[in-house]
Amino acid sequence: MYKMIMKIMDNIAQKTLVIIFTIIAVLSFFIKAMYHFEDYPYFTNNNFLDLICALIVLLIYYFLFKHKEYIQQHTNYMIGFVGFIGLLVLYILLVPTTPFSDMTAIYNGALNFSTFQWDAFLQDDYWKSFSSNIYLAVLWGILIIPFPKHLITLKIINALFAYGIILLTRETAKQFNIKYYNLVYWVMLSFLPFFLYINCVYAEMPLIFFLMLGIWIYKKSDNIILSFVVLGFARYLRSNTLIVVLAIIFCYLFKHKINLKKRSDWKVFCKLVIAALLYFCIYKGLLSIVHALFIGTRFVGYPKWNIYYIGINEAKFGFMDGDFSYDRTFQDIINRVSEYGPIRMIKIFVKKTFWLWSQGTYQAQRYAFGQNVTTWNEKFEYSTFVTNHLLNDEQILRRIINSFGRCQYLALFVLMIRTLYKKNYEKIRLFSYIFMATFLIMIIYELKSRFILSLLPLMIILACDNFETLKINKRLHV
Repeated sequence: MYKMIMKIMDNIAQKTLVIIFTIIAVLSFFIKAMYHFEDYPYFTNNNFLDLICALIVLLIYYFLFKHKEYIQQHTNYMIGFVGFIGLLVLYILLVPTTPFSDMTAIYNGALNFSTFQWDAFLQDDYWKSFSSNIYLAVLWGILIIPFPKHLITLKIINALFAYGIILLTRETAKQFNIKYYNLVYWVMLSFLPFFLYINCVYAEMPLIFFLMLGIWIYKKSDNIILSFVVLGFARYLRSNTLIVVLAIIFCYLFKHKINLKKRSDWKVFCKLVIAALLYFCIYKGLLSIVHALFIGTRFVGYPKWNIYYIGINEAKFGFMDGDFSYDRTFQDIINRVSEYGPIRMIKIFVKKTFWLWSQGTYQAQRYAFGQNVTTWNEKFEYSTFVTNHLLNDEQILRRIINSFGRCQYLALFVLMIRTLYKKNYEKIRLFSYIFMATFLIMIIYELKSRFILSLLPLMIILACDNFETLKINKRLHV
C-alpha cells in the first residue's frame, strides 16, 4: 500500500514540476517577469544587459564546476565567514535603508516591546488591520532586549540568521549525500538576492533558519520529534511551515512503512504522534500567549479569505491590490471565480505561475532599497557614495543588480529541473513534495515572489547535485 501511494505521489510531483518548470525556464529566455515599484507585476523583454549578466553568471558557475574537487577539499569556512562579515558591514553602513511599509510597524513594535513600553506598543493603528504581525514584532522585540535598541542591531541579527541558513544549507546538502556540498556553501553565500534580504527586517530570515534547522535535524538523525519542536517555532512565524511538516510526515511514513499490526512499529508510530502533538502545542501555545497578552479583543484583523480573494484578482493577476474587507468570506471567492469563468481564471493562473517562478530576485530590491524616490533622505538614514545610485530602479546600478540576481536564479532553476528529472527519486523526495505543495498553494494565494524565498536553500541543493554528474568537454553533455 505504501509503495503504491509513494509511487503515485512521486510521479505526480516529478512530472508536474519537470514539465511546468521546463516550460517556465524556456519562456524565461524570451519573456522577463518584472516587479514595478508602483507595486504591480508586469512582463517585458530580455535585453543586452541581461545577456551580459547571464554570461558572467555562467562563467562563475563554470569556474566553480571546473574547480569543484579543489573547492570541496580545501574550502576554508573562516575565509567565507570573514568575507561575509566584511561585505555585511559595508552593506549595512553604505545602504542604510529605513523601515517602510509593514516593516515600519514591526521595527517600532520591536523597539517598544524590548523596552517594555506596552502602551506605545499597542497604540499603532497598523495592528487594527494586520494584527497577525504582532507575533513577529514580539519575536524581534525579544531578540533585541539585551542589545542596543537600534535598527543596525536588528539587521545584524538578521545577518546572523542568514549565515546560519547558509551553514544549515551546506550541512543539509551533506546529509542528502550531495557530493560537492562545499559548492552549495559558496553558491548560497554568493547568491545576491539572498544577501540583499539582510536589510529586510521581517519574517524571512528567522523563518528560513528554523525551517532548514528542522529539515537538517530530521535528515541527520531521523529525529522527527526534535525536528517538529523546531518547526513549531517556525509555524509561530508563518503558516507555510505546515508544507514542510506534511512533507516530512509523508517521507517518514514511506521510509518506515508503519504497520500497526506489528508491535515493533508502534514505537515508530508513537514518535510520529508525539512529534505532531509537540509541533501543535508549541506553535499554538506561543500564538495563544501573545494573542491573550497583546491582541485579545483590541484588534480584529482582516479575515484570511482576503489573501485568496486578492490572489485571484484579474488586474494584477493575483498581486496585492489592496482589496481588503472585514466581511470577506469563502463565498466571495466562489463568486469571483464564477464571475471570471474558466478561461479568465486559467489566464490569471498562467500569468501568475510564470511570473512567480521566473521573477528570480524575490523582489529583493524592494526590501533592500525601498521604493523609488528622488532624494536620498526619503528612504535612507544618511547619505553615502552609494545611496544616490540606489534611488530608483531605472538607475544603472539597480538594473545590473536586478539582471545579475535574476540570472543567478535562472541558472540554478535550470539545474534544479535536471535534478528533478532524475530517475532516482529517493534522494530528492522531500524536496519535491515541498516544491509541489508550494506550487499548488501559490496558484490561489496572494502573488509575491518573496513568498517562495524559503525554497531557495532547497533549490540550491538540488541545483548543485548536478555538479557530480555534469560533464563539460568541448560541449556540455547532460
